[in-house]
Amino acid sequence: MTPVKQTYTGRNRSHIIILAVVYCGLMLLYARWDASLWIIGFLMFATVPLVMDIVADRRGEFVFDDNGVQWSTQKSTVQITLAQIDSVTFKTRLDGSRKMTLMTTDGHKIVVPPHLTPPYPAITAALDAKGIKHRAHHFF
Repeated sequence: MTPVKQTYTGRNRSHIIILAVVYCGLMLLYARWDASLWIIGFLMFATVPLVMDIVADRRGEFVFDDNGVQWSTQKSTVQITLAQIDSVTFKTRLDGSRKMTLMTTDGHKIVVPPHLTPPYPAITAALDAKGIKHRAHHFF
């Protein structure tokens, strides 16, 4: 089986481009349409999580292979063998992202960090190849 890998870095090109486009749009609102500074400030407040991601340069990696599931972030490392995994649940959120929860054989639920959740088709194909049950719930 080919391992399923997902890597994440907070400081990537798409994040910087999105931030630049948003700030250019805010400057345009102020310069062209004379928007109030408190409105501009309120809209800038929505970019704080992305700015923090870029500044902190959060990194992480998720790997699903023949040994099991492991992921690591700057704060923690988790490793689960295939024998410990009973099933996997995917929940689609309203923003389109997916929450991946591993159900262990001893009844614990372990949530994979959202930024490390691999693409749905790739991980479900790998789960099917290993015979691990999975189910998807939409908009929870």
